[in-house]
Amino acid sequence: MTEINPLAYNQVTEGTSLQDKKGSVKKDIKIPLIQEEKEQTKEERINKNVLEVLNKKISDAIKRLEKENNLRRTEKTITELMREKGGTLSEEDTRYWAELINKNSEEVNISPALIASVIEKETGFEKNQSSPTGEGPMQVVTITIRDMFSDSNGGRKRLYDLIDKETMNKILYQTNAEGKPLLDKNGNPVRKYNSPSAIRVACGKNDDLGIKVGIMCLKMKFAESIARSKGLPLEKTIKGLKSGELKLQQKELEGIIVTTLKNYNSVFQEYAPAVVDSLKNTTGNTIDSFNLYRVPMKNK
Repeated sequence: MTEINPLAYNQVTEGTSLQDKKGSVKKDIKIPLIQEEKEQTKEERINKNVLEVLNKKISDAIKRLEKENNLRRTEKTITELMREKGGTLSEEDTRYWAELINKNSEEVNISPALIASVIEKETGFEKNQSSPTGEGPMQVVTITIRDMFSDSNGGRKRLYDLIDKETMNKILYQTNAEGKPLLDKNGNPVRKYNSPSAIRVACGKNDDLGIKVGIMCLKMKFAESIARSKGLPLEKTIKGLKSGELKLQQKELEGIIVTTLKNYNSVFQEYAPAVVDSLKNTTGNTIDSFNLYRVPMKNK
């Protein structure tokens, strides 16, 4: 039988005749027809739209509830940390820090309790902190910012980019709505700051920036601690942590976190083990939740 292309019902009439490729008329031929989809009624379309709107509202409500619950958990952690220290924060300040901490922890997939603990030890949740030794809520130091700013003069910006390029873009460059650096007429990223010292000063005036830089420093110290303990190159260690190929046992992880805090700042030399114990007791979480390279992570 001669094959023809399927026809829709509205293409076939009583006088329809078909020709094969040679031009011969084929009268006695079966015509395959395409069954047209049933057109939705107006009522069905309305019901579908109502359901979609309702599902969107439910989804948004669940997200808002989850966000509020997460904020309350971080507020509780901050309150407990301050109570251990013998101090208190106002409700307004507690919410201020909880929102900043949660925003940054969600962006990089690390524990908000860990960030809160570092801030409590470094600055006691005082806003816009500046000192001769460090800047911002996590008291970032000059050498860290120099490493992030440039690969020249022994800097390690390349490695920081490997850890989290998206956060590095937010720290160093003017970015568009998609988080990508804006480019000048020569195609170079437009920097927010002209020098490491400018970033350091800005961390003391902008708590959000200070937390971002502090997190990047923590992630680098964490990777360095593992690289030394396992005798691996730092770049290979970072890649293994991000991919999840480099795994840590719980006891090993706890030791690495203690070492990370000690190497982060001298203030933790005496307190690091107590800080980790406090984190576990205050939040009720296992040590696994404080892994600074929890998988899955965004591929950056």
